[in-house]
Amino acid sequence: MKSDLDRLMKSRNLDAILVTGPAQHNPPMVYLTGGAHLTAGDLVKTVGEDAVLFFYSMERDEAANTGLKTKNLDDYKLHELLEQTGGDHLQATVLRYQRMLSDLGLTKGRIALSGKSDAGSAHAIFSRLEKALPDIEIVGELSDSILLQAMATKDEGEIERMRQMGRITTQVVGKVAEMLGLVTSRSAPATSARASSGETPSARWTGRPPRASTASASSAAGRRS
Repeated sequence: MKSDLDRLMKSRNLDAILVTGPAQHNPPMVYLTGGAHLTAGDLVKTVGEDAVLFFYSMERDEAANTGLKTKNLDDYKLHELLEQTGGDHLQATVLRYQRMLSDLGLTKGRIALSGKSDAGSAHAIFSRLEKALPDIEIVGELSDSILLQAMATKDEGEIERMRQMGRITTQVVGKVAEMLGLVTSRSAPATSARASSGETPSARWTGRPPRASTASASSAAGRRS
């Protein structure tokens, strides 16, 4: 359960979790945002504090719909940081992370890194971030991550969401079955009409080439010989 996160973080001696990447096909971000439609972003959960979602301006409404505390990444003015670093995009990104963490009071401690991003980019950014903030330690987790442990149990809100998705799925499957039944019932009169007109099933396209009759096959064999 999400309510277990603080306890789990303390058990691993973690001060925060940093989740990066989109909010689709990215289980940690999906879990913490509730599946918002975000193409990119960062989320920071500090021990004892609510999670904060960093978003881009064009996705402000989706960010607001998560119900989380939010901060606009565009407020950190990456273009100014690029000017400050002489166009060094890596260094500008690191400076932005420094300011983001500083705004949350994270200037020291252990931060677990999670989410989905290019491995090379993540290594470049966060290894340099550790050098820029020597009191910060970025750590990774494998199959026993605290987020996976939290996902293993569900609170009432999560259970109700699963029930709601089950109801929606059942409705969709029911409508598909109803539609298929309607198509079948509509095709029945046409089948009967063809049968009464003497049209044989082999005269209709079945997705396979028609089989030659015995006489035709014998004639073709005679020509080949």
